[in-house]
Amino acid sequence: MTRWLIRFSVWILLPFLIAGLVIIILPHAYLQSSPILLLSVAPTPAYVCKAHEGDLVVAEFTILNMSKETITLLGANSSCGCTTVQEEFPIEVVSGMKQKVHVQVSIGKPDANGRFKNALKLLVNRRGTVPLLIVEAEISKS
Repeated sequence: MTRWLIRFSVWILLPFLIAGLVIIILPHAYLQSSPILLLSVAPTPAYVCKAHEGDLVVAEFTILNMSKETITLLGANSSCGCTTVQEEFPIEVVSGMKQKVHVQVSIGKPDANGRFKNALKLLVNRRGTVPLLIVEAEISKS
């Protein structure tokens, strides 16, 4: 009788245990695999200009907060010191509002196609996807 009760209990409780694990694990895995777009950036995909090697270019980007909460821009990372943001951090961007950000780039040596390209990654106070701020210059020889 006791063995039968244990087997019966396992078969009754097992589906609830599995369902509980799925409810706990699945949302976490979903959030890890599909990040939410927090900000939209214009111009996209890049700010494009004509310049000479050594020129200092200031690119203006408009950032739109697409989330339902205020997002704070905490700083920015670039692959080199030639690219900086002119505004002081932190910068708050209210939900649904736009904020202008000015990126200053010292134009370096062009690639084989005669272009110079650098990207800046904004650091924010929330988890999600933030587009890169890309400045691309077509280098003139004269």
